[in-house]
Amino acid sequence: MVDRVEVGEAGAFDQCKTIEDCVRLMLMDQTPSEALEPVAIIGAEIERQAGDRAEIVVEPTRLAPGAKLAQSLALFRPKYRRR
Repeated sequence: MVDRVEVGEAGAFDQCKTIEDCVRLMLMDQTPSEALEPVAIIGAEIERQAGDRAEIVVEPTRLAPGAKLAQSLALFRPKYRRR
């Protein structure tokens, strides 16, 4: 990583076993808004990359009510009638 966000001393999070431990450590020397800055940066990057990978989904055209039934029946209708 070219850009790094350092919080506390090197290895400060080594003893953290839970997310709560990490948050508690982050709030020891930062305000809540300062602690949320890296989270916002990561969230924005996740949204950007997800947008880059998104696939456009085209909604299929909808048939008028009853049109699907008529279409299905047409498949089973004989092409030529016997006299």
